[in-house]
Amino acid sequence: MMIKNEEINLRRCLESLKPLMKEVSSELIIVDTGSTDNSVEIVKEYTDKLFFHPWNNDFAAMRNTTIGYATGEWVLIIDADEELENYKGIVEFVKAKHGKSVGGALMTVINITGRKNERLPLMSARVFRRAADFCYSGVIHNQPHVKGQLLPTEASLLHYGYMTTDSELMNKKFQRTSLLLKKELEKDPENFYYRYQLAVTYSMYGDNKQALHEILKAYHLINRDEALLKQNIYILGAVVQFYVAAGYYDEEVVTIALKTLEMQPEYVDVIFFLAQTYALREEFEKSYQYYDRYLLLVENFAQLKIRYDISISHYTLNNTIEAHFNMATMSIKVGELERAKKHTAILMNSEMKNEEFRGSVYKMIVQLDYALGSFAENYQFYQSVIKAGDELTAAVVEDAETRWQGASIEVRDAYSSMFAELPDLYGTLNRVRLGRSTVADLAKEIFRKDPNQMQPYFSLTLFALMQDDLLCEIGGQLLTEQTILNFMKHLEDCHRQEFLNRSRQYVFSIELTGAVTYSKARLAKNIAKYLLFSGALDEQEYRQVFAVYLYSGSIYLQTLYNEIVFAKELVFDLKNVEEIYLLYMMLAERSKSDGSKSVQYLRKALEVYPDMSRGVEIILGSLSDKEDDGEMEQLTKQLLANVESLITAGQLEEALNMVNECETIIGGDVRLFAYKTLIIKKRHETIN
Repeated sequence: MMIKNEEINLRRCLESLKPLMKEVSSELIIVDTGSTDNSVEIVKEYTDKLFFHPWNNDFAAMRNTTIGYATGEWVLIIDADEELENYKGIVEFVKAKHGKSVGGALMTVINITGRKNERLPLMSARVFRRAADFCYSGVIHNQPHVKGQLLPTEASLLHYGYMTTDSELMNKKFQRTSLLLKKELEKDPENFYYRYQLAVTYSMYGDNKQALHEILKAYHLINRDEALLKQNIYILGAVVQFYVAAGYYDEEVVTIALKTLEMQPEYVDVIFFLAQTYALREEFEKSYQYYDRYLLLVENFAQLKIRYDISISHYTLNNTIEAHFNMATMSIKVGELERAKKHTAILMNSEMKNEEFRGSVYKMIVQLDYALGSFAENYQFYQSVIKAGDELTAAVVEDAETRWQGASIEVRDAYSSMFAELPDLYGTLNRVRLGRSTVADLAKEIFRKDPNQMQPYFSLTLFALMQDDLLCEIGGQLLTEQTILNFMKHLEDCHRQEFLNRSRQYVFSIELTGAVTYSKARLAKNIAKYLLFSGALDEQEYRQVFAVYLYSGSIYLQTLYNEIVFAKELVFDLKNVEEIYLLYMMLAERSKSDGSKSVQYLRKALEVYPDMSRGVEIILGSLSDKEDDGEMEQLTKQLLANVESLITAGQLEEALNMVNECETIIGGDVRLFAYKTLIIKKRHETIN
């Protein structure tokens, strides 16, 4: 072993060697190349064969120096950032009788990247027969020169040197390794192995574009010779990998991948990346077939010959969850729903250790069940998700509820029937949907908690408030206005016709002379406003609803604000344009006896909230004919400006409706005639 400043890793490594050293006659040789930390003191606890040599920027030369101190028949090479995991295979190998034809042993090096559960295996030659001609070569990424056969063993070690989550470590390694490689390439620009290693270095640093640039240079150096290609097939594998990592999936990627697989059909990584490439090209069936081939090879990896090719790394052996996820996604896209379910079932049974996919898989299960109209098969899954009560649960249930909105009545009932038995609030909601409980029951349960923390799909609560004034007084005050608006939006999306009917009944039942509490006024204001914008009211209904809107809105404002706000028109103390609009409409009502002043307030109301112009026109029409002509002209100009804005925005139908309404108020103004002509012309152009 050679070391320099390895106190973080060293003790773990040396402790892992103890079981091996107990079973075979051995010596522990360590060369320190200039440590300034506590490494030397740690080494002395484990061996007296500690030697010192200054670092010379040549890994192979220093490795050969360490081997020069060895006296045993066999040499095991290990680094401080590694840990011997399974030593039995080494014991079996060195105790066996091997002839001179055997030059060493292979073992599995498992790279630990720091990503959850990711272990990337590579077969590596680490045990060698000590001989006069055995040595390493290569200033960086040094390679052993071995005479004789390398036998595979079941021994393995863990390598922590590529902890990609340690940015400081990765940056330090990148700077050191890339500098050494570039210096060597200056001496030998056509050294394709160093060019390959530089590409790998850029890739590990996250620079995919530069990695691709360098690996293509290496590829072009060997592409002129078919034999050279076969001997260095790992370069072709890297070309495919870095193409995909850099976001390329054109025909060139496919061609090189297929060429690689002709030479090495077991190349797991290339098969995986080719499957990804076909998916990005939306050739889903081809992608599916290659993912299927990938999964079969991973399952039988221990029996593959490629496992013993020490030049090839295997980066995708841990990507089976991603493969199943992509296969499920593609199956949905091509309408193979049962096939997609097969993959989601595998993903669920895998315990979804990869959190990157878990939320998406859960939503995919919901999507499939809604598409197939059956939820019973995954009932236990749904129960476990809902009981978890975490953010992911909320996202999954919200997704299910969104799909519920667009589902048929039969599918909705199938979904609700499954959850109606749950002894919680969600169970009550689904019992209400099935008619087994009342909305009042749901509302009472909600108001025992904080209703403002409820998701919009509990919007049926509003029906309870609209039905039961007492409940409104108990719970209505707890609802914020934003919660009311969220609930209304959900009712509009999911229960539009029922919501319209109930809203009409509720608003028409309100007496404009009766006592209305603040909580009821706030609810009535918002329900009335919804109806005004619904487009579902005839002229008489609109007038009646608008009267309730102004009445409840006035009570709402007067409860919130002191009279001085109205007397001094302190509009900047109000929360939003609707409140300013209501204030001006209240002041217009109070000034009815003074037609000119009332029109002034109506004009101000129109300026701040032009979407409510129809209501202004209703009030204006109710005024006497004594209004000041100047004020009326100002209001007329404002109405015309609103018409022009609608035309500019392309809202021709709305503009025409406003012109017609303006004509009932201000008569046959020539400007209105001109706008009507323009609207008709534009509609004709649009149709043609």
